[in-house]
Amino acid sequence: MTGAWRPLGEVEHDGVRYTFWQHPTGATHLHRHADEPEFGFGISFRTPAADDSGLPHAVEHLVGTGSRRYPMSSALLTAAYRSCSGFMNGLSETGRTTYACTATDERDYADLLEVLLDGLYHPLLRRRDFLREVCRATAGAGGSGAQWRGIIRSEIALKAETPAQWFGRLAVRRFRPDDPAQFRHDGTPGGLSGLEYEPCVAFHDVYYRPEEAHSFASSPDAEPTLTALASAHAERSRAGVHHGPPGGRKALLHGPIGPAPRYWAAARIQVSGCGWNAWHEAEALTRALASDHRGRDGRWTIVNPAPSGTGVVVYVGIPTDGDDTPHALSHLRVLEAAVRHARANPAPLEGYSPLDLLGVPYRTMPPSVSWGLALAGPRVAGHAPLALLGARGCDHTPPSRMELGIVTDAGQAGNDPGRPTPARIRQDTALWRARIGDQDASVLPLRPLRARTVATHPVVEHLAPGLELWPSDEPTRTLTHVLLPVEPDSAFLIDPLVRFLRTATAKIPVPTCMPRPALRTGAVMARGSGAGATVDLLFDGWSPRFWTALLTTIAETPALTTALVAAITRALRQRSFTLVSAPHEIVASAAVARVSRVGAAHDAVTGLPAMARWRSLFAAGVTDGSMNALTTALLRLADAEIRLLVTGPRATATHLDWTRDRPTWTARDRAPVPAVTVAFTNEHEWHAHATAWPIAARVDAATAAVLGADLRRRFIHPLVREEGGAYTAYAGFDATASALVAYTGADPCDATRCRQLGTLPESRYFRPDEDALETARLMVLQRYRLDPKDFPSAVARALAAPHRPPTVAELAAVTAADLAHLAETSLSAQQCASVSH
Repeated sequence: MTGAWRPLGEVEHDGVRYTFWQHPTGATHLHRHADEPEFGFGISFRTPAADDSGLPHAVEHLVGTGSRRYPMSSALLTAAYRSCSGFMNGLSETGRTTYACTATDERDYADLLEVLLDGLYHPLLRRRDFLREVCRATAGAGGSGAQWRGIIRSEIALKAETPAQWFGRLAVRRFRPDDPAQFRHDGTPGGLSGLEYEPCVAFHDVYYRPEEAHSFASSPDAEPTLTALASAHAERSRAGVHHGPPGGRKALLHGPIGPAPRYWAAARIQVSGCGWNAWHEAEALTRALASDHRGRDGRWTIVNPAPSGTGVVVYVGIPTDGDDTPHALSHLRVLEAAVRHARANPAPLEGYSPLDLLGVPYRTMPPSVSWGLALAGPRVAGHAPLALLGARGCDHTPPSRMELGIVTDAGQAGNDPGRPTPARIRQDTALWRARIGDQDASVLPLRPLRARTVATHPVVEHLAPGLELWPSDEPTRTLTHVLLPVEPDSAFLIDPLVRFLRTATAKIPVPTCMPRPALRTGAVMARGSGAGATVDLLFDGWSPRFWTALLTTIAETPALTTALVAAITRALRQRSFTLVSAPHEIVASAAVARVSRVGAAHDAVTGLPAMARWRSLFAAGVTDGSMNALTTALLRLADAEIRLLVTGPRATATHLDWTRDRPTWTARDRAPVPAVTVAFTNEHEWHAHATAWPIAARVDAATAAVLGADLRRRFIHPLVREEGGAYTAYAGFDATASALVAYTGADPCDATRCRQLGTLPESRYFRPDEDALETARLMVLQRYRLDPKDFPSAVARALAAPHRPPTVAELAAVTAADLAHLAETSLSAQQCASVSH
């Protein structure tokens, strides 16, 4: 049944069976036998870096730009658009490159697997695609202002290294100078500008081979996946290797953008072993150090456990003033004592699993692939995946070894690539003007909309005051709505407060017999409410009693209020992504706010004005102003209307009791929120732009949604991303705000991009053919499906939107003439609002 694949073992984890296989070519496959509505697949290749040029990242992008059977320049992305794929992406990480995709239909899954494997093993790797994806020299507008452009160059502008990441790379260089982990695998601005085309071809030939491949999948039956992989691996193996390993251009590290310490007293702790016990010991050590020192002194840097050879490694550092001063030696002694104490007193880990730790960076990704992405790092490093999925081994503490030393940034290269030379501009311009390859998307698999069985969104049933039912065949889930009128005084505090309440519940002693929620996700969504607007906070698994008791406990306990303010301040100082809104999200929110009342309410809560106010308020730490502001926000949230939404076959008597049994809040006087004046500047040469058009309520929502999808694929993506070098290029219909929005992010183009976006529908849009129209319909269907990983947000969008999600029949009824008419009547340059950052 499984052909040439040889079973290496199996294990059960959380009630799911996992099997491990090896192919004669050397490839391995880990299969999760899960009977779930979503299929998932991923494959990792060992891709060591030799410098900061971003060579592995460049090849990751080039693989998706056309292959032997599917030559169009965005083959992988377009294949995902033409199926019910919830996810399709590549990830360049330390020592490995991983590609993953998901599908809710078995035939879509098979089609995506075929396109992906053809791209991985038979990419076209064209020179023009290299210039587009990686880095090219341009003369700039009007022949002046020479600059570098490229999608990867724009992408890494969004991923500036934190001081902790920079320390981790320097520590690897200090203690293990031959380890590729010292280099930034996704590249730096200074490294990308010197990368050339030929090393990319050689790198793919050497490392994208079956013996370097480690795949994973989640589906009920492993046979179809193993069959497809066996054929692809065997064909690639027969092709052989035609290049030698590409050498590194120069083994210098490029420093981070922004200030960072120059010296650290550092420790490297290696825990021996590759199994459950080793990862458990490393995590217990990390948590003990973090609990004892990082909370007291924000300067301590602790790098999370990572696989390294035959063990698990942890790096710890303290910034210091120099490499040979008594101060530095004193820090080393402090560090040594702290590590010895943590090894002797590890933090307790109740219910710990290595998969929990490894899965943290991937928790926002689909569950059908997040588990495989979590195990990709250890697998590429040679760790056995079944040992990490199984039960804990023999009860013993694995040995560990500590090394101490001073880490310095001496010898690093600058990050500024400088301006391109005239010769480089002429060379790249000549290649850029070459004919673009075949862009016919019809060669990609496409199963028509009418051939699909798709569940429609149910209608909410009002069962009693404060109790609603979303009928479905899925198991019963409880969601709590908190409906809050938007008020200027404290609306700006809602978003950061909700973000931290998601993670704070486990640490707050709630004086109630109500069970704690199993899930702590929250969605923030604005909706129309009579003459004003309301913010709808939707929490998964929270009862009204728990919600009110939680807020009461925080507000009436000064220590908890202080801790919450301190947590927000600490996250700001550490540049935590928990509190960051991307520039393209900010400008899109601001543009929609100018054409929609509901959009304006949402912007008041999550947009730039709100973010500027609360970030400035909490930047100074625990003050009277920040404490009063937080208390005011807690009071408003506790006073808000609460509704219980039950999703599933029916609501129970317990749910009705929950709506009646809510503690009474004893309100205190609300202190005024201090006014804050903030100035924001853009420190980089990359920009974000957005344009929004109001869509009248009488317009058919299905037509507006299909038009947004068609604009995105046929016009915005080619113009902004492929030709313009921006990393983010999007267009779509916002059903909640009744607006169509187009935006860009990490865009090298200045404010002239807004004029392009505003005039594009009038100047460039033309009717799609039937194949393009069907692709746009499927993109809409994909967007409106209820995604398991984003369930609360999907429900919130569906409930808040004045337009209900379109049905399959309504999408199928949309014609090319409908799209052309709507574009002509509603998307003029005179009707739009634009914002640049």
